[in-house]
Amino acid sequence: MLRISLLSMTLLAVSCTDSGDDGDTDAADGSGTGNTVGGVPVDAGELSMWLEAGSYSSWAAESGNHASTGPHGEVRTFFNDEMVASFDAGNTVHPVGSAAVKELYNGSGAEIGWAVMVKVAEGEGANSWYWYLESSDTVTADGEGIPTCENCHVSGTDRVLTPYPLQ
Repeated sequence: MLRISLLSMTLLAVSCTDSGDDGDTDAADGSGTGNTVGGVPVDAGELSMWLEAGSYSSWAAESGNHASTGPHGEVRTFFNDEMVASFDAGNTVHPVGSAAVKELYNGSGAEIGWAVMVKVAEGEGANSWYWYLESSDTVTADGEGIPTCENCHVSGTDRVLTPYPLQ
């Protein structure tokens, strides 16, 4: 009886802690399911926590902060593996799952937020990207087809303005 109880407790513990899911809700084709695409949350609440944790910090990155060519002040951009592979392949349209995170800094060099773009649908156009902008704890963009993001990014390589290879 004791062996059966111990076995039952062990099985119960394993089933509660290991569902066989590695936590990545992406589909094999990179299209994503749930609230992530390419491993990046596309929900403001989840994304904010993911950014705070520095989950993108191992991605390819610019060597340091620099003045933005756009409205974001001082920035440093990170590309995930999908974005790097897309640029390396010479693509002019990036695949679903490509993502960039731009750290935003104030004039004193303190990090104040992030601008994020994640390719969520095939094709071109603002609606194929999830846009997110959080600065000084205020989210001003969260969704697909955000006009203010599109207005600045329309001239980029499939909306990506950061020069590649990363400097």
